[in-house]
Amino acid sequence: MIRVLDDLTIDKIAAGEVIEKPLNVVKELVENSIDAGATSVSVEIKNGGIDYIRVTDNGCGIEYSDIKLAFQRHATSKIVSSEDLNYLHTLGFRGEALASICSVSKVTMVTKTVNELSGIKAYTEGGDDFSFEEVGAPDGTTLVVEDLFYNVPARKKFLKAPATESSYIFELMQELALSRPDIAFKMIINGSVKFSTTGNGRLKDVIYHIYGQEVTDNLIDVNVNELGYEIKGYLGKPYISKGSRSYENYFVNNRYVKCNALQKGLEEGYNKYLMQHRFPFCVLHLSVDSANVDVNIHPSKMMLRVANEEALANLVMKMVEEALTRQDYITDVPVGDETNDKLEAVRTPEPFEVNRLQKEKEVISQNIDITFEDEEESVKEDGEETDIFAKANERFSESKVLFDAINPENEAEDKSLAHEELYKPKEVTPPDNKPKEVIVDKVKQMTVFDDERFLNKDNYKDYEIIGQVFGTYWIIAFKDKMYLMDQHAAHEKVKYEQFIKKIRNDEVMTQMLNPGIVMSLTPSKYEICMNNMDIFTKLGFDVDTFGDLDIKLNGIPAVLYGNDPKLLFEEILNDLESLGYVKDSRLLEEKVATMGCKAAIKGNTIIPRSEVEELFKELFTLDNPYFCPHGRPTLIAMTKAELDKKFKRIV
Repeated sequence: MIRVLDDLTIDKIAAGEVIEKPLNVVKELVENSIDAGATSVSVEIKNGGIDYIRVTDNGCGIEYSDIKLAFQRHATSKIVSSEDLNYLHTLGFRGEALASICSVSKVTMVTKTVNELSGIKAYTEGGDDFSFEEVGAPDGTTLVVEDLFYNVPARKKFLKAPATESSYIFELMQELALSRPDIAFKMIINGSVKFSTTGNGRLKDVIYHIYGQEVTDNLIDVNVNELGYEIKGYLGKPYISKGSRSYENYFVNNRYVKCNALQKGLEEGYNKYLMQHRFPFCVLHLSVDSANVDVNIHPSKMMLRVANEEALANLVMKMVEEALTRQDYITDVPVGDETNDKLEAVRTPEPFEVNRLQKEKEVISQNIDITFEDEEESVKEDGEETDIFAKANERFSESKVLFDAINPENEAEDKSLAHEELYKPKEVTPPDNKPKEVIVDKVKQMTVFDDERFLNKDNYKDYEIIGQVFGTYWIIAFKDKMYLMDQHAAHEKVKYEQFIKKIRNDEVMTQMLNPGIVMSLTPSKYEICMNNMDIFTKLGFDVDTFGDLDIKLNGIPAVLYGNDPKLLFEEILNDLESLGYVKDSRLLEEKVATMGCKAAIKGNTIIPRSEVEELFKELFTLDNPYFCPHGRPTLIAMTKAELDKKFKRIV
């Protein structure tokens, strides 16, 4: 039975919730279907949900006498008073969704209860003047939302491209399917079925539908019941980790949430098994007494508080450690195949990379109308910002955390790239009977602003290569300075600029693949690929469409040959997706050129002097040879005066 809540209850739950995008409509309607006891839910959208959204379920339906009341604000059948907020068993409870949706769209509802012979069709535009008629209908409810924001053009102009809006809904449906494997979900986009589950109750089957065979083959089953917490689900073996937290899925009482306690316990449990800045895969379901959970802290209902979070985090950590300890991580390598898809190359952000990432972000915001502020919906919880739907800033923010951790005193100034002021010489005033000397107080990093630059073509014949230390650094003497060169960083920069010049001159060679590689993409990644096809071609990729959301990778830039083509192309699409959709050739060129640097000489490698001399010759030809593509210095210098000071030759 639907009833209007009293003022006291409204004051405790009112969130001022509004519908900002098609995603919000689908989320509210599907959650209503789940609360109505549906075992089958179908969602169809057209034009990203802007023109058309249909949600059909086989739930209990709505009584005729309750239909008009259901569209009133704060009218709900899920709670009666504020006391019920302590014992929530439903996804929805505020009674705001239908009223908010109707106020900005044209809504048609067809509903039938199991006890009625026929159904009722209701129609309204903008929430005014309902019309009703009796129709034949199956048990359950169908809601059709059309012309979203037809009467709020200011809100409509902030929507993203239809494919982007579709991708948000696509990801939401995957989350809902993981939350309720006992419900059959179907997702239809522009008349084509893109996603469906059987509703057989097996969580592993849903994981297979969403993440594919590789992830499903590397799952660890977990099941603990202690301290009033029951945790079930799957953990991923360490080698299917990712560079972001997008693989972490948490559900509390069947609600997809962001939970600090679960996240903290999980990542601490994996601490010994993952490299820094890698995050594990998991699908964890936590069942807990609803009296110990508060979901009424944000309109999205994705943030929640759990009683005794420290105990929960420790329980999760213990569970993860025990699950991982009993596993065998010896990787099987196929005979005759020197590569291993499971050993994905780990890209750890460099301390200086934050500057480059900031520039990428600025380029994006200047070239498109999709800003990072528009892309994310975030809330402040305990002083931390948590992304809810879009993750456009994730890569930048994680690198910034690393940068600040390594440089705790570097909050106000940027010491990342060439700064002639980085370490100023300290002038020492000697006694009157001694000549004045200028002493350098710290090791000085080379800059492009030095008057007598080491890598000046005129100085090419004046340097002296002394030798290699630690298999990584080369000592070079030049005038009154000693230089240390990082062979890996220097070689990376040479390969990077060489490839960039080939791109500019249209000289990039393509290495064809035989056979080609077919890849299935999400709607957002497919749109990114299609909209940047001309740039990919210029960079040396040969890509064809191969179905609704499939592509075929026929060739890659020759400079990238030797790496796993599928992983490389996925990495490019992942980076572009994390930044937000952007058609910017420079960003793509730099990304591919940076990936081409993976073949550079590694550290801890003994190389002959002749190769080093050739490397130096190349460095002298570069526009800016002082920093590798990741922002790390290729050279540092120490003056003779500094060495004299260390040996107490001067005071």
